[in-house]
This record gives sequence, structure tokens and C-alpha cells, in this order.
Amino acid sequence: MSGVADLDIMADVWNALDSALANGEALGDFKTRVGQLLESQWGGEIPNRLDTIFRTNVQSAYSAGRYAFNNRPDVKSTHPYSRFVANLDERTTTLCRHLHGTVLPSDHPFWASHQPPLHFQCRSDVVAISEEDAQGFGISEKPPEAEPDEGFGNPTIEWLPDVSTRPPELQSIYFQNPSE
Repeated sequence: MSGVADLDIMADVWNALDSALANGEALGDFKTRVGQLLESQWGGEIPNRLDTIFRTNVQSAYSAGRYAFNNRPDVKSTHPYSRFVANLDERTTTLCRHLHGTVLPSDHPFWASHQPPLHFQCRSDVVAISEEDAQGFGISEKPPEAEPDEGFGNPTIEWLPDVSTRPPELQSIYFQNPSE
């Protein structure tokens, strides 16, 4: 959300994203809720910027959930492997094309840093698969040497803004329940 300096607005956007995730809302709902607010901060509409913010954050949240799910003992007992799946078309990046088809155990350290989205507008996914399917696809001997863009790929890192220089009343907007 580059270009937004007001912590109140950041909190509004985070709340809108949380609501969208909790309620299964679509991009249009998010745009309605925060579009004009952000555009006023940016000095006008920036095409596709709201789409990028929404899609990246929603995909990151879903990916974190999928990563946790794929590593649950009951899931790993029947689907112990994960496979990187890219949407292969003219928009597929070199990174995702290179990782497409990677098959490794779901608890392999590679997956902790290679969960989609791996870059802005990433459309890839990691799916849990059975040992039989893993054998059929071919288990990767070693992880590919390819790194996600900075700030992407790790669903276990939670970004928190530095609000220590903000007034206490604004800090409380972001940290409504720090124990969660």
C-alpha cells in the first residue's frame, strides 16, 4: 500500500481485507469499501492497483491456510507430498514456469519459503498429493534454485508495521488484540 502514510487509512484497508477474507467477499466489495479512500491518498486512480492489493493479500492468506493444512498430521498421512502448480499460459512468469511440477515432501524446508504468491499477480498454487501421485509426477531430487520476489513466498512471516512513533490512540487501532 505504498503511498499511504496515514495509519488510520492503513487500518481501514486491513479491516476491509479481513472482512473480505472472513466473508468470502469479491474484489468489487473491497473496491467499494476502500477504493475512493485509497485513490484520494494516491492523488487519483492508479489502474489495477486495488486489484493487486486485494489479490495479493487474499492469495497470501489462503496460501498460509493451505500450507498449515498440508502439514497437518491427518493430511500428511494420506497426502505426504506437495506439488507446485503454475497456470501455464502467456502470463506465466519465468519463476513460476521454472517451479511448475516441483514435487517434494510437504514438510520439506523448500515449501516454507516458496508458497504462492511468489510475486505480484502470481496465480500459482501448491497442492497436497498422495505418495502414488507423487511417484507418478516424479519426486524432485532437490528443490529448484529459484527465489520468490522480496517479501513473497513465506506464509509464516507476519508483517507488522512499526507504530511506535504513532500516537497511542492510532497504535490501538492496529493492535486491537495483540495476543491473537
